[in-house]
Amino acid sequence: LNVPGTITVDATSKIDVTGYGFSPNYWAGPEGSNTNGRKNCYGGKRRKTTADCTYGTYQRARFAGSGGRYTSGYEGRGGGKTRIVADTLALDGKIMANGTLGYWVDDAYGTGGGGAGGGIQLELNTLRGATSGRIQAIGGGAPYSNNVTLGGGGRISIYVTDRSGYSG
Repeated sequence: LNVPGTITVDATSKIDVTGYGFSPNYWAGPEGSNTNGRKNCYGGKRRKTTADCTYGTYQRARFAGSGGRYTSGYEGRGGGKTRIVADTLALDGKIMANGTLGYWVDDAYGTGGGGAGGGIQLELNTLRGATSGRIQAIGGGAPYSNNVTLGGGGRISIYVTDRSGYSG
């Protein structure tokens, strides 16, 4: 979104690109290729592993989140990417780019990893809003098992001149 004025996201509204990132088994890092070690990742490490699989730079949320590891068809999708350029963002609602859940079925059918959180980039003169205002790029979990790799977090880049009116 590129708005010369004010964007208002009230407490009952949201900008939501959850699950609009990469599908299972895919990612788009700086190399622009699909590499097994980058699945479930983007801005943060996959949970339940010590491997560092982050890509991109912390200064810019340039990519969508990668999809979960494909083993069974129960994998999560990565969070999408959104970029907002505006004079003012009045945020009382939510901006979300979360990865979706991965599921464990059983040993016969395998597991599916959660998708990584996506990217949110805000370029603003003024950010204001109440404590209800939230910005999140969370990796997808696995509600029914400890056997599933959980998606890593996404990236949030905020460039703002005045944020004194924001308490979220």
